[in-house]
Order: sequence, then structure tokens, then C-alpha cells
Amino acid sequence: MTDKFQDKSQVIEAELTPQDEEFLKEINQQILEFLEKDEEILEFDPMNSYQRRLVHQMGSLYQLSSKSVGSRDERYVCLLKSQSLGEILSAQEKPEDAPGPAPRKGVMIDRGDEIFYCRPGQKIVLRADGSFGVPTAENTMQVLDEREMDSGIFRIQRNHLICPQDEQW
Repeated sequence: MTDKFQDKSQVIEAELTPQDEEFLKEINQQILEFLEKDEEILEFDPMNSYQRRLVHQMGSLYQLSSKSVGSRDERYVCLLKSQSLGEILSAQEKPEDAPGPAPRKGVMIDRGDEIFYCRPGQKIVLRADGSFGVPTAENTMQVLDEREMDSGIFRIQRNHLICPQDEQW
């Protein structure tokens, strides 16, 4: 292992049980080994939503793209060294047939059960590159979803902004 990469399992701030800490250490070790290899995709075994969220957070600390794949008990996380591979993988999933502000072109943004915060009543947009924020005229990135956040909290699931009053919450 080079000095370029270090153990980041202690960076995630949360109330962690000893089992969670051990889980994060194992995930961190797998990520460090992955970063040393020429492989572009690291696939984990199926896990619960809380563990997937921890893996997404850990991957973001290493500036890796992350994606949840599968459904129900078979849902797992992939970490990717490049965003283009994320787009290739997401093309394999079939998006919902729900209407949206913009057509989906093989990009699937899904941050699982991770909760994001904004000012209540603020209009938020989800962009095709996975970024989100207030809509601006300067940003010409394709918008996947747009809505006003009444409660000030939201999730990003299957290219949609999800609020607590939504059935998918």
C-alpha cells in the first residue's frame, strides 16, 4: 500500500457500534486494495440499506463514484473509478416509467437512504451529473428532476428527489 492512500474508516462521523466500526475497517481495506489495482469496478456483496449508505460515504471519501444495484435483499453497492463506467452500469437498469422534467439517457442517480438538507420551501434540481442544488441560469446541465422542498429534507432515489410525504420515502 502506498502513502497516497490512507485509512479513512475513522472519518465517517456517526454513532457507530463496534460492529459498524469493524465493517468500515473491512470496507476501507477492500477500497485500498481496489485503488492499488487496475480494475475499474469494485462490487460488494448484498447488504442492508444502512451498510450501503456507509459504503457510499466511504467511497466518496476516496472520490469514487458509487452506485446501488439490484433490488430488495439482493441490493449491493458498486464503487467506480470513473463516472463513465457508472453510466454504462446504470444503462443495464430499467428506470421507472414515471414522467420527469427531462428524459433519462442511461444515467441512474441513486443515493439510497442518505438524507440531504435544504432550506424549507427551497426549489432544488437534480442534474444528470449527480449534482443537486438551486436552479441557476448559468448551469446548463440536463435536469433529471426539480421540485420544491416543503420540509427541507430529501433523498435522491432512481433519478428523483424524494420528500418525506412521498410513498417511496
